[in-house]
Amino acid sequence: MTFPTKKIIALSLLFLMIGSNAVFAVEHKNITSYRELRYQNLFGQTNWWSCGPATVATILNYYYHIPVTELDVIELVVTLSDNDSFLTEGISLLLIKQIFESFGIEAVGYKIEPVSLLDYFTDGGLPLILYFTKPKKHYVLCIGTIGASELLVSDPSFGHLTININALEELKGFEGIVMLATPPTEQDFYEIKDVQNKMLERYQQRHLQLRALR
Repeated sequence: MTFPTKKIIALSLLFLMIGSNAVFAVEHKNITSYRELRYQNLFGQTNWWSCGPATVATILNYYYHIPVTELDVIELVVTLSDNDSFLTEGISLLLIKQIFESFGIEAVGYKIEPVSLLDYFTDGGLPLILYFTKPKKHYVLCIGTIGASELLVSDPSFGHLTININALEELKGFEGIVMLATPPTEQDFYEIKDVQNKMLERYQQRHLQLRALR
C-alpha cells in the first residue's frame, strides 16, 4: 500500500469518526432523562425543608408565568421570617400565604374532607397545595384527577406522580389541609386552566398507555 493510499484511508477513518461523534452528540442532546421527565414544569426541592418554597415557585413560574425560582422564594422566606425555625420545622401555611401576597396573589387555606378533592377537580377546580404529615411534613401541588380515583401530584421531592385518593390519609397523612392561590384576574384564571389541562392531558395519555401494557 502506497503512502498516499494510506493517507486517504486514514483521513477517511478520521472523518468517519468525527461524523459518528457528531451524530452521537446530536442524538445525545435530544435525549431526555427520566428525572427530567418527572420534573417537567416543576421545581425540585434542594433542601429537606424547602418543599414549600419549591411548590410556591412551581405555581408562580409555571402557572402564573412569573419568573421565580425556588431560591428566590427561599430568600423571601428568610426576609419574612422572624427567626430561622424554618430550617428545622419547614415553613408554615401562613408564611406561604405571605409569600403569595408579596406577588399580589391572595392565597386561602381550607380544611376539607379528603374524598371531596375528586368533586372539586371534577367541577373544574384549580391546582391546590396539599399538606402531608407522613412520613414527614411535606407540601405538594395537586394538579387534578387522572381516571376515576387517581390524583396527579407535583411532588418537589420526587417529581410528578399519581396517588390514589384512598391512599392519601393512610400513606401520606393528609388531613384535608389545602391552600388555593386565587387568580387576581380572569386572564390569570384561564392561563392557569390552560396549563393545568395540558398537564392532565399529558399524564392521562401516559396513564392509558400503562394500562394498555398490563
